[in-house]
Amino acid sequence: MKKKDNKNKVRAPEIAPEPVEETRYDGGEDAGITVEAEDLSEEQVAFSVEETSLSAAVIAEEKKEPTVLKDLEQIDPDLLTGEESAVKKAKNSRKKDKNVKKNDVDPIKLDISGKNTKKEEQEVLPVKNKRKGLPFVIMAVAAVLIVVAVSLFYEAGLKEKLQSPLMINGQMVDSAEFSFMYHYILIDNGVDIFASDTPEMLASASEDPNYATQRDYFLNLTASEMRTTQLLYDDAKLHGYDIGEEHYALARAYVDWLSGKAAELGVPLDTYIRGVFGNQVSEQVVVNTLAKKYFTEDYASGAKLVELQATEEQANQAYEENRNAYDVVSYKILRITYEQRDQAFIDTAMLHANEIVEGIGHDSNNFESVAAEYFSGEARDRLLQTDSTLIADSRYSDFTHDEFRDWLFDLERTPGDAVIFTDNDGFPIILCFVSRDRQSVPLRDVRFVKVNVTYDPEAAGFSVSEAQSTAQEIYDQVATEGDMQSIENIYTDEILSGDITVTHSNDTYPGKYDGALNDWIFSDERSAGDKTLIETEDGYYIVYMVSISENPEWYDRVNSFIRMRNYQAFLTEMESEYKYEFIQSGLDAIQDVP
Repeated sequence: MKKKDNKNKVRAPEIAPEPVEETRYDGGEDAGITVEAEDLSEEQVAFSVEETSLSAAVIAEEKKEPTVLKDLEQIDPDLLTGEESAVKKAKNSRKKDKNVKKNDVDPIKLDISGKNTKKEEQEVLPVKNKRKGLPFVIMAVAAVLIVVAVSLFYEAGLKEKLQSPLMINGQMVDSAEFSFMYHYILIDNGVDIFASDTPEMLASASEDPNYATQRDYFLNLTASEMRTTQLLYDDAKLHGYDIGEEHYALARAYVDWLSGKAAELGVPLDTYIRGVFGNQVSEQVVVNTLAKKYFTEDYASGAKLVELQATEEQANQAYEENRNAYDVVSYKILRITYEQRDQAFIDTAMLHANEIVEGIGHDSNNFESVAAEYFSGEARDRLLQTDSTLIADSRYSDFTHDEFRDWLFDLERTPGDAVIFTDNDGFPIILCFVSRDRQSVPLRDVRFVKVNVTYDPEAAGFSVSEAQSTAQEIYDQVATEGDMQSIENIYTDEILSGDITVTHSNDTYPGKYDGALNDWIFSDERSAGDKTLIETEDGYYIVYMVSISENPEWYDRVNSFIRMRNYQAFLTEMESEYKYEFIQSGLDAIQDVP
C-alpha cells in the first residue's frame, strides 16, 4: 500500500492467545528420593499451525465442476454474454438480402453498323452506372438499419443485465463486481456452487433468524463486506493512501490460479471466470475487485489501527485493570517422591520439604543449594546447577493447575515466598516465587510455510525428496512479504489437500513455537526481511520475518485491545452512514450457479 506523502507507518501486531496443554507430573520409578525440575513451559508449548484468514479465497472441490465447465468448452464464450443471438441475426439478415436481390440492369444493345459515336456512348454509360449502384445503395441502407436494430437490441439487453443489484451510501455497485464477490464469498464459505443440491441448500431456511433463506444470508454477507471495503477505501483515500502494485500482484496471483484451473478443463480463462463467477465477470473485474479488497484489508490492519492506537494513559489504565493478562511470573519448582507409596515415605518427603522451605530463608537464590543437601548422586549434581529448577516467564494462560496459577499470580506475592502443594499420592511439590514482570520481549510478525513430509501414502504430505524440492522451490520465490502471501494462491491445491500449510503469526512471543523455529525467530541478530529454510522431522519450514515490534509485548497487547475497540466503534459509526439497499431488478439477474 502506498501513501502519497511516502510517510512510513508502523503496523502493530494483533493478538491471538494460544491454548496450552496440561502439565503432568511423573511419579518416578527410581528408588530413593528423586528430584524433578518440571519444565512446565516445555510441556505447555505445543507447536500448532495458526489459521489465517486467507485475505485470499479458494474454489471448492473440482470433482463436480468438470461436468458443468466441460460443457462450456463446446460453447462460444460470446454465448455466455447474451450477445450471440443478436450477432447471428445480423449475419443472417445480410445473407438473406444478398440472395433475394437480382440484377435489374437492362441489357446493352450493340450496334455493329459502325455508326457508334461518342455521343451514343455518353448516352448509354450514365444509365448503366446509375442502375448498377442502386442495388448496393439499397443493401447498404438495409445493413445500416440492421446494425442499428442489433445495437438497440444489444444495448437494451446489456442495460438490463448490468443494472446494479446494490446501492451503498447512495452509490450504485457495479453488477459484475457484485456477482464476483457473491460467488467468491460462497466459495470462501465452502459452498460448492456446481453441486446438484446447492440451489436447494440456498433456498432452504437460514440458520440466522434475521434472514429467510441461506441465499438471503449470503447476499447480505456479500453486501456487508462490500460496504466495509467501500468505507475503508474512502477513508484511506481521504488520508492519502492508495492501491499499490503489491495489491494488484496479489490479485493477479489469484487470476493465475484460476488460469491453471481453466487449463485443466481445457477452456479459455474468460469462459472459466464467467462460468464460475457470472457471465458479466471478466478477468479485469476480478483483478480490480480483489486489489481493492486487499488494499482495504491492509489499511485496516495497518495505518488505520495506528491512527486508533491507545494513548499512554489509556494503556496504563487498561494494564492495571487486568494485570494477569499482561504479566509473566518466574518461579522454581521441586517435587520430592519415593517409588514406595507408603505413608511413612510420604511423611519423610513432607518433612524434608518443610525443612527446605525454612532453609532458603525467603531467598529464592538459595533454593537449589539448600535442596541439594537432601539428595545424592545425579539429583544432587543437578540441584547444584544455578537455576536448575527455574521456570521463567510463565503466562497466566500457561497453567492448567488452578492452585499453582492462583498462588503465583496473587498480587500480594513477593520474591522468596514458598509454598508446599501435594500430588495425587500425597508427595510434596514445592513452589518458590521468583518474580513477576510485565511481558517485555517485543512481539514478532512472522509468516511461514510448512511443506509436510509423510511416510504414509494415504496421508497428506510429500515424500522426503518431493518435500525438499518443493520447499526449495518456494524458498527461491520469496523475497518480500507479498511473495509469501502469493504462495497461498500459487499452491492452493496443495494447501487444500494438506500437503502444505501456510501460517501468519503476528503476535509471536518466546515459546509460542519450539525448537529451531523459536531459536531462529528470537535470535539477537534477527531483523525484518530475513528468511530461512528449516528442516524438521515432519517437514520443511520456509520462515519470513515480516517485522519486529518497537514496543514491549504488554503494550502491544493492551494497545491491540484498545484500538480494536476503537476500530469497532469507527466501523459502527461509518456503517450508519454507509447504509446499503438491494435493488431487486438487478438482484434478479445474479444467478447462484452461472
